[in-house]
Amino acid sequence: MAIQYKAYEFRIYSLISQFDQLLEDLKDSNHYRHWKEKISQMKDDLETRRFRIAVMGEFNRGKTSFVNALLGKKILPEDYVPTTAAMNRITYSDTPDSYVIFKDGRRKQVPISNLAEYVTKLTEQSAQNAAEIEEAVVEYPSLLCRNGVDLIDTPGLNDEDAMNTVTISKLESIDLALIAVDPSMPFSMTECSFTVKLLESAQISQIVFIVTKIDMLRERERERAVRELHRRIRENVEEELLRKYSEDGEVLQKYHEIFDTLQVFPVSSLDAMDALSCGDMDAYRKSGFWELNNRLPDIVMRSQNRNTVLKPVRELKSQLGQVRQWIEKREQEQQEHLKLRLKELEQVFNKTGQNGIADVFVKACGDINKVFPMAENVASAYISSFEQALNKINCRSYDELKKAFAPVIRQLYQTFNQTFHQKEIFFLTQYQAGTLMMRGKWSCRQLDELLQPYPELHKAMQLELAELYKRFSFCDISVQREAFFWAKSPIPEYTVFGTNQDIMSHVKSALIRSIQDYQRRRNKELGQMIEDSQEKLNQQFQLCEEKLSLVIPEYLQLLHARRKKGSMSLAAKLSNLEKEISQLSDDFLSELQC
Repeated sequence: MAIQYKAYEFRIYSLISQFDQLLEDLKDSNHYRHWKEKISQMKDDLETRRFRIAVMGEFNRGKTSFVNALLGKKILPEDYVPTTAAMNRITYSDTPDSYVIFKDGRRKQVPISNLAEYVTKLTEQSAQNAAEIEEAVVEYPSLLCRNGVDLIDTPGLNDEDAMNTVTISKLESIDLALIAVDPSMPFSMTECSFTVKLLESAQISQIVFIVTKIDMLRERERERAVRELHRRIRENVEEELLRKYSEDGEVLQKYHEIFDTLQVFPVSSLDAMDALSCGDMDAYRKSGFWELNNRLPDIVMRSQNRNTVLKPVRELKSQLGQVRQWIEKREQEQQEHLKLRLKELEQVFNKTGQNGIADVFVKACGDINKVFPMAENVASAYISSFEQALNKINCRSYDELKKAFAPVIRQLYQTFNQTFHQKEIFFLTQYQAGTLMMRGKWSCRQLDELLQPYPELHKAMQLELAELYKRFSFCDISVQREAFFWAKSPIPEYTVFGTNQDIMSHVKSALIRSIQDYQRRRNKELGQMIEDSQEKLNQQFQLCEEKLSLVIPEYLQLLHARRKKGSMSLAAKLSNLEKEISQLSDDFLSELQC
């Protein structure tokens, strides 16, 4: 039963279209354009059935002469010395024509007879021209090149490094390789290594060896030489592969698929061209090209049919693998990037907070001293009460003095306690409502704005930030722990009882000393309260730091789970697509084996 290639092509086209749709979720990838170009190329290859045959091998193996003989006419420039310096591609056209494509994308029409000026090393100028050429294209009515087949002549290996680079760079665009070998130089290590590279290339599906210049051997030696070369090629390539790969690996499987039925064609390009020039068909048969021309189209057709299915399958699998790797890499990069951002956020948050709360209350320590005027001024304001009491005494006795001063002393004790305390509360309340709240709003707003780009972190930290704002306040400002009292009695000792002037001097001294003592004790207590307030603010911010360090890992896990869920959805679609591709490949290979 014949394989329904068209049915497979329709299935493949559908899978490519599905892949194309999945890529719409990956527009942010810097590989997006590359993947889209690959899809476009796969669709184009399916529609045109484009198939590329490359003639490859070491320099001076007669590759260009072989191509000309295969075409039946000297189309490409050739010489006895290594000649080809650029890729020459022959494609089908009813009318012969040729042009060159430069590496910068320019295209120039060139007569076939003038191609040597652009693709060879025959002159210094032609070599310079060839260095700027991407490829030369010859359109020619060759039967071999019908149905989307291109025949490519490549520069020889081991000639120059630049030529090696040109040839090896084209491996991924070649479907079938015709390797030219010389019967007088049995399969070299370079040729063996290059053959291994061809087998390693996922693109290449078939390899055929062409023994060029077979006319250099006597007819009776040719069959034995070809048989020995056939054995040497198989054994050397397998030995090289076994050094690098396991026996059940894909490359060894590909080796057996191709080399277990290895095709080797001995030909003489010189004899073939001579025979064609004089119409000698017997000589043409002896040249080997008769058999080659009879069998090569079938090899190409089978390889082309096979590649029409398996090539896009391989390419799709490769692109899917790249997409999977990109998704995994993107996930890792996003996670690492987010970790760095959150680590930086934590550092900035901590530094901003520390700067915002550092020494918030320190200024209050200096400002609190401004609540009270100097003790001398306070004493002067209240000394008149004692003077009035002293002037009312009729009998200047110590007892009378004590009796007159007693109510004044009690009254001033009460007045001082009330006045001083009220002034303190007023100052601290105003300072708290003004300076502290403004500083708190500014500091907490800065921290809040840092967290806003991360909604979950922002929400998780609101309680701690609210508590932090509350801590921009004094502790227990209405509590009066230290009261005013007379550190020195305003009533002089009996032993110093004397004139009015001496009494008032003593009273003033007692007032000043008592007021100074109160201010010293109260300032110390207020200083401690300020330190306690600063400490509570510091402690609350430390709780903020600790809370943020705890919620950041949770936030990372949350975002990772979200991205993974989104990635899993795409990954599941990619996985289903891979299964369909593998099923198609298995179905096709099963039919091929039947």
